[in-house]
Amino acid sequence: TLSGIPTAPSATILTIQVVDAAPQGQQVSTVQLTLTITDPLTIPTITLSPGLQSVAYTQTLTATGGTTPYSWTLVAGTLPAGLTLSPTGVISGTPTTPGAFPFTLQAADASLPPQTATKPFSILVAPPLTITTTSLPNPRQGITYSQLFTATGGTKPYLWSLNAGTLPPGLILAPDGTLSGSPTTIGTFPFSVQVTDATAPTSETASTNFSLQTLITFQITTATIPPGFVGTPYTLTLTATGGTTPYTWTVTTGPLPPGLNLSSLGTLDGSPTTAGTY
Repeated sequence: TLSGIPTAPSATILTIQVVDAAPQGQQVSTVQLTLTITDPLTIPTITLSPGLQSVAYTQTLTATGGTTPYSWTLVAGTLPAGLTLSPTGVISGTPTTPGAFPFTLQAADASLPPQTATKPFSILVAPPLTITTTSLPNPRQGITYSQLFTATGGTKPYLWSLNAGTLPPGLILAPDGTLSGSPTTIGTFPFSVQVTDATAPTSETASTNFSLQTLITFQITTATIPPGFVGTPYTLTLTATGGTTPYTWTVTTGPLPPGLNLSSLGTLDGSPTTAGTY
């Protein structure tokens, strides 16, 4: 009986001799054998790469110890739809459904009887990477501006970049998708942004076109109002620039001179009745 617990892998050549119990003329027989001690069969792969819906996927599993070659099988759970496991330990295919898919795999070595090792895994299949921002509000010259681009699908974190065109001068696009700054130049600026996800080993990208029109800052351009005279008809049209027409004018503080009115279109008219400063 050869017994015990092997402590290290090895390949040992043994010469074994057996002697019988005859009282006279004992018989002896010898044989040379090779005893191979291997490491226990284990699966060192810890996690599996996430997948993307409708994007080709491949992942090779690894095992150590035992006697090669190994044979792999699915013993519990379900692989993502569209993926298959080969006997050599390659998960491949094109996933068709997003979601999280837990399952258990078993590796068997070539010894007789075979050693086996099992391990639970999960593959997360994300929907396609898509930019969900469809439009941006137009900025105004000299006014602080900040907008965040958004996306879904793929694997976070996302990395944003300018793909084509030119941003309005004074604005910058940060890697986290924040477009911010203070525009300095009036005009229309078409551009394209790109988002890249963190899928390994090959990242997925998506891009979308945008256009921003930097508007003139909304402001009243009438700087002074000419004096009027009691009993004399008076008219003045106030002016403004920027923003989006038509404008609506109102008095917010203080009274107008008696006899004068301000229309919503910005016309100050009438005949002053009382002298004074208003």
